[in-house]
Amino acid sequence: MGKEIVESGYNEIAEEYLKAKNEDTLIFAKKLEEHLNSGAKILDAGCGPGIPIAKHLARNFQVYGIDISAKQIELAKKMVPDGNFKRANMLDPGFGNETFDGIICLYALIHVDRTKHLEILKRFYNLLKTPGYLLVCMQLEDWEGENEYLGTKMFWSGYGQKQNIELLKKSGFQIIWQKDWANPRDSNDRHLFVLCKK
Repeated sequence: MGKEIVESGYNEIAEEYLKAKNEDTLIFAKKLEEHLNSGAKILDAGCGPGIPIAKHLARNFQVYGIDISAKQIELAKKMVPDGNFKRANMLDPGFGNETFDGIICLYALIHVDRTKHLEILKRFYNLLKTPGYLLVCMQLEDWEGENEYLGTKMFWSGYGQKQNIELLKKSGFQIIWQKDWANPRDSNDRHLFVLCKK
C-alpha cells in the first residue's frame, strides 16, 4: 500500500515538488564527490525531478537516475538532459552488479517499507564496484505512517539512527561519515545522512 501512495503522490505533486526544490542538499552530493574520479558512474536512487542532485553531478560524472514516479522521471529528463533516467524501483533497479562507482539516495529510502531497507541496502552494495561509495539519507527516529505532504497523502517508513547504522554495517558497508542534519528551511526536516564505503 505504501508504494502505491508514494508513486501516485509524487505523480500528483510533480510540479509543486519541483518548485519546492533548492540547493541545500548539494552539501551531500559534494561529500560523495570527494571520493570519486571525474567521469565516474553514479546512480541517483529516487532521483525525483533531477534537481538539484543529478543536475549538479552530471557536470562531472555519468549520472543514472531511477524513480518509481513516471512524472518525476519525465521532469528529470527535461531538467538534466545529460543524465540517463528511467522508471524503476530500488529493489529492482535494472542494472548489473558492480555497475556504479557511487550511489546517492536522498529522501527516497524513507518512503519504502522499512522491512525492505536491508534488502535494498544489500542491493546497493552489489551494484557498487570495489571500492564504491554510498551516500544515503535515513530517518533519525523509528516511525512509520502517513501524513499530508504538499497537498497529497504520503507514506514514510524507517528505523531510528542506531538501527539504521546497524543495517548499513549488516549490508557490508564501512561507515566513513555520518551527520544528523536539520534542514535550515524546515525545522521538522531532520534526517541521518551517512557516507559508506564498499
